[in-house]
Formats: sequence, structure tokens, C-alpha cells
Amino acid sequence: KVIEVAKAEWRAHSPVDRKPGKAVHQEFDRLIKALRGKLQGEYDRNIAHKERLVGQAQKLAAYEDVAEAVDLAKQLQHEWQAVGVTPRRANQKLWRRFRGACDEIFARRDAARQAQQADKARDRDRANALCDEIEALAALSDRELPASRERYREAMAEFKALASLPAALHKRFDQACGRYQKQLSGLGHRQCLARIEEALRRLDLCEQLELAVLTGGAAPTAEVHQDGGGVALPEPLDQALAERLAQARADLDSGDDARLRAVQAQALAARQLLAIRAEILAGLESPAEAREARMAYQLEQLNQGLGHAGEEGEKMDQQALALVEEWLQWPALESDPERRLWRRFEAALQALSRSS
Repeated sequence: KVIEVAKAEWRAHSPVDRKPGKAVHQEFDRLIKALRGKLQGEYDRNIAHKERLVGQAQKLAAYEDVAEAVDLAKQLQHEWQAVGVTPRRANQKLWRRFRGACDEIFARRDAARQAQQADKARDRDRANALCDEIEALAALSDRELPASRERYREAMAEFKALASLPAALHKRFDQACGRYQKQLSGLGHRQCLARIEEALRRLDLCEQLELAVLTGGAAPTAEVHQDGGGVALPEPLDQALAERLAQARADLDSGDDARLRAVQAQALAARQLLAIRAEILAGLESPAEAREARMAYQLEQLNQGLGHAGEEGEKMDQQALALVEEWLQWPALESDPERRLWRRFEAALQALSRSS
């Protein structure tokens, strides 16, 4: 532009005398030529600089690290803008090549971002599915729960391998795992309570049969389901209950009550104490007629250093099952046809189950 302006201004000062103007015109041409030479040198340097930038950008297009390639491409763009003037046509050709290489780099970045977003979406979907699965595991029945441990461990490992999950998903997963672990940790306790309920159910029928033998009343029509609804009793207790039931049926068939009457006094004392112990364990009040005996029992326990909670480290549900096993040793009472002691004993253990 400087040369064009200079030439335009030179023409604006015409005409001039030929002879005196010739020397000045020659000097002007010499200066213009020198200026053109310098400008061409600048053009050549700038074209060479941009050629190098084009080459560097083309190499970046094949760069393995896309993020680093993008950062370097941005630096090349800033460097391009700082390069001086170049001829318009040559500059346009170089720019198309440079822009094409940069566009390829940025296209790789965009594709990588889309792939990353797709991976994140897939991980979120899988994480939600794992949360659903562990929530379902936590809802399994006690019979099915033990077999779920291995799948739970696998789901835990799979979730931990997922990347870049939102905090809400981590929270949901932690809550699902917490519910599952709570169910699993309470499994033994619930199974023990279920065994107590099953033992009480079978004991109840035995007692009704024995009371029918003692009083001559009608035999109960209910039958004991041997599978117990899927609840397995400890083998010694299961066998003892089966033997007591068989004996009660034999006594009923024969009409012989001698075996039951022989231990009525001992059975009454034992059952009165067992009812009190069950009420203490469940935290229930004993009826007025049993309070003096209860106080005497608790005082004896304190003197022996046992308190009212049983042996150290023994869980309440285990103590309850032990009480059932003790109760099993004593037959029904003719002197308690309304089975008040049994009702107290059963109610205490059921209350213990509900509060656990």
C-alpha cells in the first residue's frame, strides 16, 4: 500500500520539466525498487514461516494425544496471526491448507468428546442397572439372601470400575449397599427368630394334644407341617419336638396319662420360672401373682453376678431359643387348662421378635 500511495502521489505532481525532473524520477524509481525488494524479502520470510506452520499443523493431525494436539494447534493459530504480511493469493492457499489441518485436529477432539460422552452415558446406565440389582438383592427373602453374596461382590467390583459417575449415583449405590448389608447382617438374627416362631408353633400343637390327654377333651385338628414353611430347626430341637409330638399322639391314642401326671408339680414350677424369664428377656411386666417370684429370681441372679441379661455375649434371640428348648422338657399342665403360662411365655417371645 505504501508503494501504491507513493506512486499515486508522484503522478499527482505531474507534469514537470523533463530535464530537471529526470534525475528525480530515476531516484524515485530506485527507491521504489529497493522498497519492493525489501517487501519481497518480507513476503518470502512470511510465506516460509506459514509453510512451516502448515507442516506443523499437518503433523499434529496425526498426533496420538488429541488433547495435546488441540493445545498445540491453538498455539499455532496464535503464531499464524502474528506472522507479517504475505501476498493475498499465496496467503489464501496457505490458509486453506493450515485451516484444513486444524479443522481435522478439532474434528478429532469433537469425536473424542462425543465418544467420551457416550462412554459416560453408558457407564451411568450400567451404574443405574447395578443399583437396581443391589436394591433387588436387598429385597430377597431370607431363604434366597445367602446365595446372593457372590453376585453382590461382583456388582460392587463392577461399579467401582465405572468412571466419572455423578455424586447422586454414588449416593444411590451406597444406600443400596447399606440396605443389602443391613439385611445380610441381620440374617442370622431373623433366622433365629423364625426358628423360635416355628418351634412355638410345633410346641403349641404338642401342648394341645397333651392337654387333651390330661383333661379328656377333644384332640386338636391342626397338623404340623414338617417343612415348617422352609424354616429348619437345629437337629436336636427338631428331633425333640418330633419325639414329643409322637409321644403325645401315642398317649392320646392309648388314653394313658400316667407319664404326664408324674411330673405335673415339677412342670408347674419350671414353667412358672420360664414364663418369668421370658418376660424379663422381652422387657415385659409379669402379672401381679408372679411379681414376688420374679423379684426373688432377679435377686438370685444379681447375687450370682448374672443380672437379667443372661451369660455375657449371649444374644437375646439365642437366649430365647434356649428358653424354648427348656420349655420343651416339660409337659402341659392339667392345673392350667386355659394355658395362661403358655400364653405368657408365647407372648413374651413374640414381643421379643417384634422389637428386634
